[in-house]
Amino acid sequence: MEMVVDIGNSRTKMAIFSHGKLVKVYSAVNQLDASELEEIFAQNPSKGIVSSVKNDNENWMESFLNVSWISLSDDLRFPFENKYATPETLGKDRIALASAAVSRFSTRNVLVIDAGTCVTYDLVNQDGLYLGGAISPGLQMRLTAMHKLTAKLPVVDIDEHVDLIGDSTKKCMQSGALHGLVAEINGTIESYQARFEDLIVVLTGGDTNLLAPLVKSGIFARQNFLLEGLHDILAYNTP
Repeated sequence: MEMVVDIGNSRTKMAIFSHGKLVKVYSAVNQLDASELEEIFAQNPSKGIVSSVKNDNENWMESFLNVSWISLSDDLRFPFENKYATPETLGKDRIALASAAVSRFSTRNVLVIDAGTCVTYDLVNQDGLYLGGAISPGLQMRLTAMHKLTAKLPVVDIDEHVDLIGDSTKKCMQSGALHGLVAEINGTIESYQARFEDLIVVLTGGDTNLLAPLVKSGIFARQNFLLEGLHDILAYNTP
């Protein structure tokens, strides 16, 4: 059994893998509860990888002393060649996504779209070169910005169904945030398709289920793609 821990801006996710297959995913706003931790202990994982945007990797390593840990860093080996102009600033989440892309589509051009706190676009070409991409505000960030940077727009969350034409201020904000983001994603896909032939598009992240039905057809929706990429890095760096 292997453990994969991803500590992001909004949530902590932990996954158990067995023989290369994802067994179960745990998710929490901060820390997992005691019963979940006991369940993980019972599976007796032998090795693991932890990735954190908050630099608190040590907490997980100390909680599972029986696990042979590696921490995601620039010192590890990756299944792609990094052509980013500032590799030291490349987010750990984007490194994991690029690894997952190369591991699953090794001879294809792959655009990975991660819809979370921010929306990231990452391109790995058919030669295994990571070229970069883009970062833009995520869905909740767009709604939060409208409230915080204006005098009267309210606090709004996204409903399950958002019509294109809003008939109230709340619904107008929801439509602008959601359908504006969908238009951005679709437009970005078209731009990449015009430049790269034989392009695979993967949509992942916390808002995958909400966005996938609205985004262009022909994409792969893989909500746990980042966790899979971290597991790929673990396998790439351990016997």
